[in-house]
Amino acid sequence: MEQRTVHAPYNFVPFSGKILEYQGVVPTHDAVDPTLKTGEIHVSLTAKTPVFVSDGSRDDPHFFPGPNGQLMLPGSTIRGMVRQNMQVLGFGLVRPDEDVQDRRVFYRKVADASGRTGGELKQYYHSALAVKSMQGPSGKNSSSPQNVKSGYLRKSEGGYYIQPTEGAYLKVSKDTLATAGLESRYAEAIPVYYADDGDYVRQIRQAGGSAPCGMRSGMLLCPGVDAGGDGTRGRNPKPPSHRYVFPPVDEAASPIGISEEDALSYAMD
Repeated sequence: MEQRTVHAPYNFVPFSGKILEYQGVVPTHDAVDPTLKTGEIHVSLTAKTPVFVSDGSRDDPHFFPGPNGQLMLPGSTIRGMVRQNMQVLGFGLVRPDEDVQDRRVFYRKVADASGRTGGELKQYYHSALAVKSMQGPSGKNSSSPQNVKSGYLRKSEGGYYIQPTEGAYLKVSKDTLATAGLESRYAEAIPVYYADDGDYVRQIRQAGGSAPCGMRSGMLLCPGVDAGGDGTRGRNPKPPSHRYVFPPVDEAASPIGISEEDALSYAMD
């Protein structure tokens, strides 16, 4: 595979490896000492990527409006950004978890169709994940990554870990879900009973009471309509053609530990 450089949109001011100790009395910020250097620093800002500053609403965030209703960047946002950069450039006191958040920022280059910019990355993903084409209940073919495993995320006193499932996850078509009345427009996990052929769920019903003969319990994972189509919201979003059923948890399997760094990155994402 040809190696190409991926330009991430993040660019940070690095910390200096030097430690400077001021000799003498530290001057106050509201006085000019003629024996010291003084002056002005002019800063120009250029948005290299789209910028979004929320109005603070969690349920339905919008761009920050000014007193006159015009969208703008708040002065406090600009001030905080400039102040943090000046702290680093001027060897100022930087307080962990207050001035600087110690977390990893991820950037993922998205795969595209063959023949386009991301075509080579798509081929790499297909090879690494062992993607194969399968015929679903409707007769249409769909791709299935064979190297992807399923498990349940759990938390204990020692942190987070993944407990594998009894077998691989299974696809369930929207037609099968519609027959069982389990269509969902929201992201949720639903306890279910199901029967499968090893690749696809053939029968499914919401859990309740004892499991019917020939069916086992599992968890139906619904990603929601926003996960399908072109990912747009509010403009006839297209639901995914398939959803997934996780088999019961395998308590005898060895748990897979998750590092504290990965757990923090997951929570921040």
